[in-house]
Amino acid sequence: MKREATLPVEVEELRQRLNTWREQTDREKRLPESLWEEAAVLARNHGVSLVAVALSLSYTALKLRAAASTKSLAVTTQPTFVEVGMVAAAVGSECLVELRDGSNGQMNIRLDGGATGALLALTQAFWRRSL
Repeated sequence: MKREATLPVEVEELRQRLNTWREQTDREKRLPESLWEEAAVLARNHGVSLVAVALSLSYTALKLRAAASTKSLAVTTQPTFVEVGMVAAAVGSECLVELRDGSNGQMNIRLDGGATGALLALTQAFWRRSL
């Protein structure tokens, strides 16, 4: 027996608004851009297939809009800075610092005995490379 999936609340709300719009509008009229944009955001959050099927939209058109929206967000999003306070390390202790950026770049720095002198220069070089 096939179980019916429950739609996320925001997808269901948009589905109801789209159905209302479709009932009140000629079939020849294009879907308003604001509704497409909402659908694209939902597709990024819940998956293109789920949203396209639930809203009776073209999978390909929704996928393209969701991808275009993602690209424009990625361009304007700035990296965030997290300040990490340095504490004196106990003699003989070891620390591993892992850095990862949005493009799958990674740097691991192993510090022995609190040797933090080069940490700032190394992290700056890593983040400068990824900008």
